[in-house]
Amino acid sequence: MNRSLSVGKARIPLVQARIGEVGNFPCQIDDAPPHHHVQILTGWFAEVTVQRAERREVPRASQLTQALLSRRVSKRREVVTGGVAVSGCLGGKRGCIHEGPLDAKDTTCAPGSETPFPAYFQNPSFPLYWSLIARHILRRSHVSLEQLIELSRLYGSNPQWVLAGGGNTSVKIKNTLYVKASGTTLADASEATFVKMDRKKLAAVLKKEYPAEPAERESQALQDLLDARAEGQELRPSVETLMHELLPFTFVIHTHPPMVNGITCSQQAEQAARTVFGDEVVWIPNVNPGLILATTIRDAIKEYKTQHGTPPWLVLLQNHGLVVAGDTPEEILARHRDVASRVKAHITRFPELDTVPYDGRQAETLAYQIARAADELVPGTPDHQAVFICNREVFRHVRSAKAFTPLSRAFSPDHIVYAGHRIPFLTQTDDFGAELAAVRRELEDFLRETGRIPPVVAREGLGVFITGRNRRMMDAAAALFLDAVQIAVYTQAFGGEAFLPPEQTDFILNWEVERFRTRVSAGE
Repeated sequence: MNRSLSVGKARIPLVQARIGEVGNFPCQIDDAPPHHHVQILTGWFAEVTVQRAERREVPRASQLTQALLSRRVSKRREVVTGGVAVSGCLGGKRGCIHEGPLDAKDTTCAPGSETPFPAYFQNPSFPLYWSLIARHILRRSHVSLEQLIELSRLYGSNPQWVLAGGGNTSVKIKNTLYVKASGTTLADASEATFVKMDRKKLAAVLKKEYPAEPAERESQALQDLLDARAEGQELRPSVETLMHELLPFTFVIHTHPPMVNGITCSQQAEQAARTVFGDEVVWIPNVNPGLILATTIRDAIKEYKTQHGTPPWLVLLQNHGLVVAGDTPEEILARHRDVASRVKAHITRFPELDTVPYDGRQAETLAYQIARAADELVPGTPDHQAVFICNREVFRHVRSAKAFTPLSRAFSPDHIVYAGHRIPFLTQTDDFGAELAAVRRELEDFLRETGRIPPVVAREGLGVFITGRNRRMMDAAAALFLDAVQIAVYTQAFGGEAFLPPEQTDFILNWEVERFRTRVSAGE
């Protein structure tokens, strides 16, 4: 499977390309030579931003990364890191990056051909620059916040582990816990990303008795969490801070890898987790996030230690994600590789995300009508925009309402926050007036349910539209939708999809913590 990967941002006229399309479009990426082969992820009617869903911008603060990307390497390079073999070329004439197993076919970068990107979704191994940064992290001989920052960038810049503002990381240094602030992104991690917490005060929070009423309980727990910040700290810590404190390891990394969520979001979730990971995993069933999740994890860790004599390093959260803990960066890297390889061995089908032909005129017309209807329902500035997405996997799912069922509702909290708790599905019709009425009706219904226009709208026989006013949030919605596409495919190995239960969905839709995270992620 051939894929292309950009290494930065560029702008080209919209008339030259549509979202999801792969082709030879002249453009400039930062200060690099013209890059002629890109895939469009996000686009607006004036121009588009070229930035792959599968790969974000390289962490700007990493001098090592910038040095790697500025090098001119004209031939294929091979690196083996901890048993994971990757190959690629960096900074060539077209500034492309390739990755894949060394035995992958068609891995040369021939001018004028589609930039090869073999098996990206089939092998969540390290891209070349990612492997070298991992080696750089391992050179540090003492525990430091800098190690956490680099680990955060490492996993945050690889969308096979985390997307948008999802995931969180921490490091314990004596009596202090440094944890990611709510709404920030791991890919852009810096010292300012982390909140300094007093571990003694966190321990007190875990021992305190709280009211049974959910709203009052979560309000008090949030205030106690804010009060546990060290003096001078102003950012709000991750709502999952207590989980990080509970795991007795130096580093804790919480991510949302789609392949692992193929297990956690499946019908056979717990059974599959124990089949893949045996006694090494602690399984946490669906519970409301916040304090209830923290106390559930606390009890599960206590039970695991009683049975096994040691604390668990691996936690799977149903309809949520992965938690890996370790005392050194070496342990963190090795354990993530182990998790990925074990899950991959059980996958029966991998997503096919190559592009397919579609009716461009119909897509553009419907995008305009969706944006116009959104503006009529929620007037204001800037105007709403709607961007079209389609690839082979998406097209399979929009063939009918029944085929779209595996994508119809949210798999996890992040999917609710960024892509919506459900995805409206427009039935195909030749009656233009009826279609416009259906668009308005679906948008009105979603607005009534949630107070916002649906971030994602599907159309039978065509594809999917990303809607919104905020480019940053539209990027996130597109990325999380494509993440859900992958999860839906991976769940086929474990009995099929299982969505987030209604009670957790309702809790998250009305939870102040998630509304706060959404505002911060949007840059508001």
